[in-house]
Amino acid sequence: MKRLNPKTGLPFKSGDERKDGFRFLSYNLKRKLKRDGFFGESWTNPKAFEYFKKRYLRWNNPSKKGKSKINPLTKKIWYRADRRSDGLLFIRFEKKSLDKDGFYRLKFSSFESFHRSQIRTNINRNKSEGKWPVDVNLDYLMKIFPKDFKCPALGIKMQWGRLGSQNKSSPSLDRIDPKKGYLKGNVCWISDKANTIKSNASAVEIAKVAKWYKNIRRSKKSSRIT
Repeated sequence: MKRLNPKTGLPFKSGDERKDGFRFLSYNLKRKLKRDGFFGESWTNPKAFEYFKKRYLRWNNPSKKGKSKINPLTKKIWYRADRRSDGLLFIRFEKKSLDKDGFYRLKFSSFESFHRSQIRTNINRNKSEGKWPVDVNLDYLMKIFPKDFKCPALGIKMQWGRLGSQNKSSPSLDRIDPKKGYLKGNVCWISDKANTIKSNASAVEIAKVAKWYKNIRRSKKSSRIT
């Protein structure tokens, strides 16, 4: 139970002043209740309170206003999956937390962790869409992912694109038989470019389109010669 501020009749708020001039910081909610049934409380002198207040505002930025740091390697603002000099990948700006100079703090991750999170995101997105049944898990999709990161259809190197905007080389989870869901044995990893070409077409339909384009190109070449 929270002890109430006798002046307001409400729970204490950060900054509330006590008779001796001390300022209220917080209730100790994670600790056991005191013998009187109330939560413990943290108080500090006015000078220390101002220090904690500035520190709190840096680590808890309610306005989410700040400055974005520049990647020293690219000379541009950090983008998702940008690689740092030590090999770690940039994940996001922590907009709820500022450093002493007013810049958003940066979140980095190892490639392995980033890779797993991207695959997990694919699973969760397909489940949330609910268009097709999903019967694959993280371990299975990690296992079938090409070890050399090359698209098995086009042979291009696959790399995860920026959040919210895939590039053509981004890995894409594809249903081999478009009439079935994301089931074991019916999914594979190909590049977003290959998946766009395939769309919802079957292998036979893709072959027909390819054959038609070849015939068109041949007829154009022959017409130029004549």
